[in-house]
Amino acid sequence: MSKKDVGILLLLAGTVLILIGMLATSWELILYPYFVMIGIILAIGLGKILLSSKHLITIPSVSSAIFIILFMLLDVNGWASATGGGNATKYFLGLVPTTFIFLVCVSSTVILLSFLYIWVFNYENRLKINKNKTFYT
Repeated sequence: MSKKDVGILLLLAGTVLILIGMLATSWELILYPYFVMIGIILAIGLGKILLSSKHLITIPSVSSAIFIILFMLLDVNGWASATGGGNATKYFLGLVPTTFIFLVCVSSTVILLSFLYIWVFNYENRLKINKNKTFYT
């Protein structure tokens, strides 16, 4: 079985887990496989680049892991609360912990990881552009 087939089978397993989560009305069972699937999709989509330099596989893996950790923190902080942490006694920058994690941590991570992808995976294109530039004096 090729690596691509394994990736597709993992995506199918993740989809089945998401469907089970929908039937069980468990948002954790929907969200966590989704993040793993995003990492697999990124790895498959960036396959040609990842095959040329093996160390770049850490970027899709780490980005999925970061989101899983952030949403686990969100999950843990909102467990014993009917409002998802809305009745907390501790505040971070004037926000309850769950709102702080979502608005500050998750939102900024999305933006930072987007810039990281652009910077890392456009490096070869930037090199080609710089080689093709001619300066007229």
